[in-house]
Amino acid sequence: MTDSPGEERAPQAGAAAPAAVEFAGVTLAHGRRRLVEDASFGLAQGAFVGLFGANGAGKTTLMRS
Repeated sequence: MTDSPGEERAPQAGAAAPAAVEFAGVTLAHGRRRLVEDASFGLAQGAFVGLFGANGAGKTTLMRS
C-alpha cells in the first residue's frame, strides 16, 4: 500500500482486472487491403498504450480504420 499521490498498488497475483475495452476476432481493412486479421486484445481500465512505427508504416491508417 502507498500513501504517495499518483502511485497505485500492483494488482495481486492471479487477480485479473476487468477489461474496459475488449476486441476479439477483429479484421481491419483500408480499401481492399487487409491491415489486421483476426486480432484479439483487451485493455484494462487506466491502461496506457502506445503505437510506435516508422514514418509511412501505417499508424494513422490503422487508427482511422
